[in-house]
Amino acid sequence: MRRTSLPIVVTVMLAAGACTPMRWEHLSLSGDAAQAESGECRQAAWGEAQRQSFYGGFGAFPSRWVRGRDGRMYLADPWTSQRHANAFFLEAQLYDFCMRNKGFRLVPAG
Repeated sequence: MRRTSLPIVVTVMLAAGACTPMRWEHLSLSGDAAQAESGECRQAAWGEAQRQSFYGGFGAFPSRWVRGRDGRMYLADPWTSQRHANAFFLEAQLYDFCMRNKGFRLVPAG
């Protein structure tokens, strides 16, 4: 094998390993009970992500407000705010946290 092809082979092997399908597993729960716990986490994560991405900026110190040079407060453009763009990723993080908190762990499927 040539030296130039070694990094390509290693990259392909790492990419193939990164595509391993994963599933959530609990040692003492199975079937319907595990599905019910997963559904609770999914609903809670979705609700909290929506609340944080939309209502989260309207608290006592909203993150979308900026102080101008004249000292007055101005509302930054909410449509370019990262809060709106990250609701999907926030939901995934909250779901993972909830599942791990309930005792689930990610294992390779199969």
